[in-house]
Amino acid sequence: MRLLRFLMVLAAFAAVTIALGWWGVPLAGAVFGAITARQRSGALSTGLAAMLAWGALLLWDATRGPLGHLADVLGGVLTIRPVGVYALTLCFAGLLALTSALVARGAVLFAGDGSK
Repeated sequence: MRLLRFLMVLAAFAAVTIALGWWGVPLAGAVFGAITARQRSGALSTGLAAMLAWGALLLWDATRGPLGHLADVLGGVLTIRPVGVYALTLCFAGLLALTSALVARGAVLFAGDGSK
């Protein structure tokens, strides 16, 4: 059941990224963080799902265009190797989702404690 939910979250991150761009990642992360507020690993699995979704989108783009050339150019600008560009891209998505899920989780838990 957890694997199925994880795959659904992963697919949702891919869909929201296609629809809204990177702006959708913190929105979806906050939604999933609020939904899984009572679970200890909810925010972490949300961040991991975002990283894997963006990895799948990178692979999809790599089959359709010159992604390697783009990584070479960006790596030259950032003075890192092209593989570093890919790692930074995946970390960006994961950190956006993780931090927004943690903020939403904290808000839900705070609101839940205040109603007692």
